Amino acid sequence: MDNSIAKWLVRAGALLVVLGFFIPSVAVSCTVLPGAAQTFSMGQLASQASQPQPLLYLVLLGGFIALAVALVPSHGKYKFLFMAGEAFGFGLGVLSILGMLIFLSSQMQQSGFNVNLTAGSFVLFLGYGLGGVGILLEFFQPALKPDYSASPGLAHDAPPQAYSPPQSVSGARLELTRGNAPSPVSIQTDDFQIGRGSHNHLILSDRQASVTHARLRFAQGAWFIQDQDSSNGTFVNGKRIKAQRLNDGDQIRIGEIIYIFRI
Repeated sequence: MDNSIAKWLVRAGALLVVLGFFIPSVAVSCTVLPGAAQTFSMGQLASQASQPQPLLYLVLLGGFIALAVALVPSHGKYKFLFMAGEAFGFGLGVLSILGMLIFLSSQMQQSGFNVNLTAGSFVLFLGYGLGGVGILLEFFQPALKPDYSASPGLAHDAPPQAYSPPQSVSGARLELTRGNAPSPVSIQTDDFQIGRGSHNHLILSDRQASVTHARLRFAQGAWFIQDQDSSNGTFVNGKRIKAQRLNDGDQIRIGEIIYIFRI
């Protein structure tokens, strides 16, 4: 289950909408007897036989849709599809409420009645507000890049899958020249991960290393090193880099650990 703040806001909003459907939402009073007001919940209004009151059941239906969708894990390429489902559920209720308020206001005023909002309406407003904020946070969440460097025990990257390297990859290795780390390290995949997390191919105990610190990639007949937005940087021959082609004998420094790249 997705336990992000955005998801919990959507769930809380949908639950408030469902509860607000049964709480008195409007008070109807006569202009002649203003003190004799009668309150109605959305559920009571929806149960009226006249049109378009039964459409208010869409408020309840939309709340259940948004809540159900928010409870389903929605990572990966289907994330925005689930967000659309949540927005559809909330939108369904909002449109039906707006239509009913317009209908009631015009009908009651022509008949000498006043329509006022009560506590249930504010519960519904709060529910839709929380749901809307949650969906907006979900929308912008993919652009946020979490910093795993402060959490040594967490490794959010998926474990590397077993890979049978092509012949041109074999032979590449890392030879330790400074620091406490494994050596020599044979590079047996064309996507070799280095970092402090247990999911990496080369696990470093240096505190300056991030959970996923750098990657060695083999492409188009050459090796490249890519820094993975590490906190303390990746250095090749003393220069901090983001991505660079590697040559035999290049020095790679991560924290206090130094390797020589060999092919």
